[in-house]
Amino acid sequence: YVMFNNLDKRVRYAIGIIFILGSLFGGLVGYDLKNIGQQYNHIWVLSLISLYAGIDWISKAINK
Repeated sequence: YVMFNNLDKRVRYAIGIIFILGSLFGGLVGYDLKNIGQQYNHIWVLSLISLYAGIDWISKAINK
């Protein structure tokens, strides 16, 4: 984490928001795949991980 210690709060917020938006997009793609009968669980798991990462980046920006 030494490399990420000097990032500005705005950059951390931006990265967190990008992860959260990616998570929402992945959730929509997974829902579409579910509706057409394709495999969708791996997309939803990736979306949940992305959501967690986004919340983690934002919480670190708040606590810094």
